[in-house]
Amino acid sequence: MLILVSLIIVSLFAGGVAPARAFDFQPHAPIVIDGNSGFTQENGVTGGSGTVSDPYDIEGWNIGLFPGIEIRNTDAHFVIRDVRTNIGVVLSNVTNGRVSSGVFDNRLECPRGCPHGILVIKIDHSSSLSFTENAIFGNGDDEGISLADSSSVEIKGNRFAGAGVLIDTSSAVEVKQNWFAFAQLVVESSRAIEVSNNDMKGYVAGVNILGSFNVTISWNNVNDGLGIVFSGCKDPCLQYLPSSRVNIQGNNISNGSLGIDFGSPVLTSFVTVTDNYVYNNSFGIVAFDGEGNAVYHNNIVNNGVTGSPFYLQAIGSEDVWDNGYPGGGNFWSDYSGKDKCSGPRQEVCPSPDGIGDRPYMLTSAAFGSHVKDRYPLMKPFAPSVAGSVRLEPGSITPQDDVENLTAFVRLPKGYNASNLILSSIRLNGTIAAVVDSTLGEQQGHQHGQQREHGAAVFVVKFNMTQVRVLMPKPGTYTLRISGNLLTNTNFRPFEAAASVRLI
Repeated sequence: MLILVSLIIVSLFAGGVAPARAFDFQPHAPIVIDGNSGFTQENGVTGGSGTVSDPYDIEGWNIGLFPGIEIRNTDAHFVIRDVRTNIGVVLSNVTNGRVSSGVFDNRLECPRGCPHGILVIKIDHSSSLSFTENAIFGNGDDEGISLADSSSVEIKGNRFAGAGVLIDTSSAVEVKQNWFAFAQLVVESSRAIEVSNNDMKGYVAGVNILGSFNVTISWNNVNDGLGIVFSGCKDPCLQYLPSSRVNIQGNNISNGSLGIDFGSPVLTSFVTVTDNYVYNNSFGIVAFDGEGNAVYHNNIVNNGVTGSPFYLQAIGSEDVWDNGYPGGGNFWSDYSGKDKCSGPRQEVCPSPDGIGDRPYMLTSAAFGSHVKDRYPLMKPFAPSVAGSVRLEPGSITPQDDVENLTAFVRLPKGYNASNLILSSIRLNGTIAAVVDSTLGEQQGHQHGQQREHGAAVFVVKFNMTQVRVLMPKPGTYTLRISGNLLTNTNFRPFEAAASVRLI
């Protein structure tokens, strides 16, 4: 393991991606600051006055003796910058601190008198901190940043190799644009956590969630790792740690043992998994219903390609795998159905809608699970795009006898009416468009395309009686038109919004 991590670190530097700037580090004795009065020149302060605009600056030091850098019980603003140490940094009961462009190397043997586990950046009972553009190395099972009982913390643009991140009993933490090799991010008993735009590689790479609430995991790349998993408990396993209100969106997860794993029905509730590309993993998505869980609009491709019954595209409960009609389900690379019909029961024929006419079914006797996606997508899912809309009439009174609300929808650039699935059009997600013969005579078909100010405009109508239900009292209401666009390469939702006033 140590050899593998070392090779990863060597390749990190060989590729010229080490984040710390070239710097002539100067040796310094351990720095221990207890209270604002401890920010002195003797304690490594090279400048600043401790204010927001002029923070204390601890810069340019190479510290090789225990306890490294330790700061306690301070609220003055400070920056630890361009510092190198193999001992560690400890921040306790601290606010208003930054650590940037440092090199923290845990691979060397701990000097005499150094307690086990101190060779990391450890933070507890602190807030308003940021850690940016540091290089953090470990031996494969270390936490490069260990955060406990803290809030309002930013971890951005760092490089972790063999040493990951542990977020424990903390809140309002952002982990963004970091690079992880052979290192994992663990979110435990925490809330309001955002993990986005990180690159994670190596067999322990990925995100592990335990007992956390209101977590967003989005737009990360996870390769050759464990993907995104919900663990039930930590060792020793004395009680389950369920998680809730977790949004997993837009991640690329590939070539690992797991894509996304809910663990079991008792571990999760209100977990939404959308717009992820999960491919070439031993297991694609393991999802159980729990309460309010939903898995849809994902591209699930070539998982379990070995053909073993223990290698599957998906495992889990039946009722979580689509967003109803016309929202649709997921794109499955092994789906073999056809698309000739449309509608919630796929019985309006011939009228293709980009959704398979029969459900995607996958049963695993080995795991006792039954997957059923009622509305599998015929093309890979692509993220939603925005159009624009003008509504007529723009103002409505109780005395109006207008039969329909007319929407003049300008589709996103590059799309026209031939791409739009008519059966998918909805107002505020619930009201379907009406058939209007007058509009058909004017436009040549029931729902026509016009030119308005030189741009293609799609015209559609909604029953005013149904529309009024959306506006229970006088005021201004924002109404949303949504639908699905289908091209030769993808299935893509669109949405446009405009305001209507009820007088």
